[in-house]
Amino acid sequence: MKSRSGFDDIERMGHAGWRRIMIERYRVGEEVRGIAAYLRDSGGVRLDHDEVFGTLWRRSVARRRAARHD
Repeated sequence: MKSRSGFDDIERMGHAGWRRIMIERYRVGEEVRGIAAYLRDSGGVRLDHDEVFGTLWRRSVARRRAARHD
């Protein structure tokens, strides 16, 4: 079983752009990788699938506190 460190690193990343890059590279080299692996590993729920448009997923996320810049 793989370590959750990559997944946990993504969850902790505050910058959305870096988080998106980390998700794209998640589990590279495996059969299921990137956003598909991330959604699976994070408990995403498949809502619907269409042969033309693909699969619609939903994932609950914890609310982040906004950073204060005083």
